[in-house]
Amino acid sequence: CFHNTLSLVNNTVHTLLSFLIGPNNKSVFSLFSCRYYDQLCAVEPKFPFSENQLCLTFTWKDAFDKGSLFGGSVKLALASLGYEKTCVLFNGAALASQIASEQNLDSDEGLKAAAKYYQLASGAFGHIKDTVLSALNREPTMDVSPETVGTLSLIMLAQAQEVFFLKATSDKMKDAIIAKLANQTADFYGDAFKQCQYKENLPKEVLPVLAAKHCIMQANAELHQSLLAKQKKHFGEEIARLQVHTHTHTHTPLTT
Repeated sequence: CFHNTLSLVNNTVHTLLSFLIGPNNKSVFSLFSCRYYDQLCAVEPKFPFSENQLCLTFTWKDAFDKGSLFGGSVKLALASLGYEKTCVLFNGAALASQIASEQNLDSDEGLKAAAKYYQLASGAFGHIKDTVLSALNREPTMDVSPETVGTLSLIMLAQAQEVFFLKATSDKMKDAIIAKLANQTADFYGDAFKQCQYKENLPKEVLPVLAAKHCIMQANAELHQSLLAKQKKHFGEEIARLQVHTHTHTHTPLTT
């Protein structure tokens, strides 16, 4: 039974490696990543994985560390199945976000798929945040630290919320609903921006994108609130909100 289980895990690993070295379909690769993670969860209680018993070392490199002129990127090798599960889940979340970003947001099917994969990514990063320290029993590399994955989870959540906003706009929902979604999205992007400011390991080009997204969603919220005010014949409020809409579109206050 143990040999069969290990053989199954080994076959899945070889399948994943074949996708890495050749042309691949991201959705299929994501499916096999999830299958491998599930198999690790099934194997964990059956074998005494530890440095003193069944010692199987897993090595991963920091996803955001570019290395130096005289050395490679930071990596960590641990005889811990919990560590392997954490890193596999991290890669699965990253892959889900990539699949989401490649969807056609001009189609209803693309919007639904993008929202689904961004939510999956956010949930996976959030799970790592809650479990990584207990899974490793030591300080992790910066990419899977609770602070970093917590920020990544928030970025994914903001993008998922933006897709809901786009869907509501496409479906011509009521201005009150669209304005609420835009406001929530702006808040998520704003929170993500604030957290990214203190993450030295994350790419710096992320910051202006998050700031711009925050302002754009704020402007959209004001635009739809102005339309709502117009319907109620609150013309003073309508003009005020349109002025804020115009100002927000041309300024990024979070970068000051």
